[in-house]
Amino acid sequence: MTHARFQVEYGRYATRIINTSKTYPQTGRPGALLTYLLMGDVGPNVLGLATYQNLTGAEAWAAFLVTSYLSGHLLFLTGSWLDVFPYDWLKRRYSLKQQIIRLGRRGTLLPWFARALICTVFKQERDLALDCVDKIKAQALKGLGAQDAVNIFQWSTPRDWR
Repeated sequence: MTHARFQVEYGRYATRIINTSKTYPQTGRPGALLTYLLMGDVGPNVLGLATYQNLTGAEAWAAFLVTSYLSGHLLFLTGSWLDVFPYDWLKRRYSLKQQIIRLGRRGTLLPWFARALICTVFKQERDLALDCVDKIKAQALKGLGAQDAVNIFQWSTPRDWR
C-alpha cells in the first residue's frame, strides 16, 4: 500500500496541492514469478550449463534478483503495448457508442458472444463526459479557428499559473 505525500504551493492568485509521491511500475513480483518459472529452461541456455550449475549462495540470489528486475520491466512494457494497441483499437471499433452507431447505420448488431465480451471489457463505457468536454473545447476555440490545434487532454489541463 502506498501513501501519497502532498506539498502545498501558495501562488499569487491561487493555492494548488501537488502530489509529490513517486509512482513506479510494480515490476518485482511479476518479474520474480516469470524468472522462477523459466529459470530451469532459460538459465542454462543464457549463462551456459557449467556457469549456471556453479551459481550458489549470493551469486545465485544476485542473478535471480537482476533477472527478476529486467524481466519485470519487459513484462511491464509488454503490458503497456497491449494497453495501447489491442485495447484502444477494440475500443475505437466496438465500444457501446460505436455499437449504437453501427446499429443506426447498418441495422445490424454484433453476435451475442462478442457483445458480452465487449461489455465485460469496456464496462458500458460511452465516453459521455469526454464528448461534452470535446463540445466545450470546440466552442471555446471556434473563434480562433483552432479546434484541432490541441487535443482534449492538452486543452483541459491547467497551465502553470505562475
